[in-house]
Amino acid sequence: MDPRSFNLSPHAYVAAALAVVTGAYLWAARQGGIGEHFHWPPLILAALWGIMNAWRQGRGLGHYRIDARPWSHLLPRALARYLIWGALLWLARAFFAHHPYYRGLEHTTAFLRALWDLYLPLGLPYFLLTLRLRASPVEDYHDPAVRLWQLLRSLWPGYRLRRRAWRNWGNRKVLLNLLSRAYFIPVMVGQVGVNLDQAVRLAGQWGGGFDLVALAWLSSLLWAADAIAASAAYGLESRWMENRSRSIDTTLSGWLVCLACYAPMNQVTGLIFPFGPNVGTAAPQTLLLPDAGAVLAFQVVLTALLAALIYSDLSLGPSGANITFKRLQWRGPYGLVRHPATTCKLTFWWLQAGVYGAFWSWPWLFGMLGWSALYVARCLTEERHLRQYPEYRWYMRRVRYRFIPGIV
Repeated sequence: MDPRSFNLSPHAYVAAALAVVTGAYLWAARQGGIGEHFHWPPLILAALWGIMNAWRQGRGLGHYRIDARPWSHLLPRALARYLIWGALLWLARAFFAHHPYYRGLEHTTAFLRALWDLYLPLGLPYFLLTLRLRASPVEDYHDPAVRLWQLLRSLWPGYRLRRRAWRNWGNRKVLLNLLSRAYFIPVMVGQVGVNLDQAVRLAGQWGGGFDLVALAWLSSLLWAADAIAASAAYGLESRWMENRSRSIDTTLSGWLVCLACYAPMNQVTGLIFPFGPNVGTAAPQTLLLPDAGAVLAFQVVLTALLAALIYSDLSLGPSGANITFKRLQWRGPYGLVRHPATTCKLTFWWLQAGVYGAFWSWPWLFGMLGWSALYVARCLTEERHLRQYPEYRWYMRRVRYRFIPGIV
């Protein structure tokens, strides 16, 4: 199997994300909160990923080459990409600023505004350098800007290949990819500032020592690291990070089971399947282990599970994204089972809910079984999509078990 098809070490990706979240937290602690600067951690992490992949490409493991043609030959292509992506970013800003649901989510418009402010002066030099130093005919063929330009041309009167343009798989893939990113970016970027600010608040309440506040503080930082990585992976696809979406699930079932797990559609899912961990808010008096020492020990176990979950997510680096396939990770947690994050997440939720007596009643238990079935279905539809790639079929032979090593 071509080693260029695989990811960097998962430990390197995790270290980069933890370094960024640590720096972001220290800065936020000095300022009293991350505030309107929450967009910087994802951008800094994306830059780190680019540097890491540049090192990888320097060892001959990249798919790109240097285009030695004069800069004047590259300028028209760079300008076309700059204008197309600029128009797309402007439309995204207008959509999220005026849509009734997203109008109140200021983090989304702030994130896009920050990207816009950076894009205007840096976009054209970026495309010029990318076309020069990361040249690739294959990447050019699949470049979203090229595909969007074909679709725009097909709208002109008298265009003979209109039907072929809209039936083209590459063009449809780009449209679906943009749709998925428009759905997930608001979900991810909104959690960056929330979790960093919560960590800062908890630090102010922490009296020192190892207690529940310390564990809550650590959990907030872990969730912040996860949100930062997801925001960078969804918000920025680049040849420098080698995280261009190679394909996207086109099945209705694949989209439904995925979107049902995230806001705003998970609100509907929660009406059908009551979310088990919410029992802690609905009936806190039914805690089975009210002893303070037992509660602390239990929270240590939950925090360890959360750390394993976040480690699994971060080990994908810029390839972490729902519904799409970017680059395969086969080491670290993904060398043990094919879906380590799902195993950790479901175990975390079952333990979090199961410690309350009220959970062991039919409505809550039914709801948690429904959520578990939904996440298992996500894994199955994901594998159905990824099986078309030889490297994933190789990965399935190498890592036989989906959820628990040696069992299932």
